[in-house]
Amino acid sequence: MQQQRTERPDWGHALLVLFFAGLTAFYLHDAWQASGRVRNLILILPASILSFILCAVVMVGIIRHRGSEPDAAGPEPGAPFLERYKPAVTMAVFGLYVFSLPTLGFDGGTAVFMAAMLALDGVRNPLMLIGLPVAFAGAVTLMFEWLLPYPMPLLIL
Repeated sequence: MQQQRTERPDWGHALLVLFFAGLTAFYLHDAWQASGRVRNLILILPASILSFILCAVVMVGIIRHRGSEPDAAGPEPGAPFLERYKPAVTMAVFGLYVFSLPTLGFDGGTAVFMAAMLALDGVRNPLMLIGLPVAFAGAVTLMFEWLLPYPMPLLIL
């Protein structure tokens, strides 16, 4: 006689997603109680909505893929250095980005960081390695200058 296998959702991941959704709801409620003006909620409300949507999508994925076998635990022992230590290298590059902001400014530091991360991810197209980071850093810097009431360290803009 064959035993019937019951497939259950991954409750650990589901609880973590619910924790993130609850934390988002708490932060949004707290910000809304402090001031319901548009200027106060212009970044918080869209980010909260995006967070709730992402939590819902992840919850659907957790429920739909219940009982499936987990993926392999990590890269093979003979894998190249970058493949094995990519998370650590990414954290180190992000640390360099943060420490470079006073020197390179927000615009320059963001462009260099984005170009480095694209190169680390394997992008080799020069237009993507130069054009995209410069355009993105410029757009984000101009938006932050428009939204934030205090000056930011800048290199060019």
